[in-house]
Amino acid sequence: MTQVPRNNGKELVWDVTVVDTQALTNFAMSTAKAGSAADAAEKRKITKYEDIGSQFEFCPVGLETLGPWGPSATALFEAVGKKMAEVTGEPRSFQFFKQRVSIDIQRDYCYSVLTTVRDTKGLDEVFYVLDVKKGKSV
Repeated sequence: MTQVPRNNGKELVWDVTVVDTQALTNFAMSTAKAGSAADAAEKRKITKYEDIGSQFEFCPVGLETLGPWGPSATALFEAVGKKMAEVTGEPRSFQFFKQRVSIDIQRDYCYSVLTTVRDTKGLDEVFYVLDVKKGKSV
């Protein structure tokens, strides 16, 4: 939540959700249209927080693990990036900010995946490939 009123004297409240693009619940919509899982997450947040609209300005931030951002997240981050460019004088501020957010999401996603794999010495099982046609390992 911002401490300084943003629009119409209301503080901005945001709720960030990072959805797994490859999760079974999101996979079908993600393959149909990029960013649809992030968009759906933002819509769920709007429904969840519909009653705070009179007191605060609410902005859902939906992001996907493989890159796409929802429309509200894009609008908010572009506004932040524009302000950063004004304050710093660096016209590429938004691109730097966008890259930083994307790197953080991917790093955390990688950590989440690796913590679900049982601990092994060499992770040899990651490179174990089965040739389905022959029924033998390659």
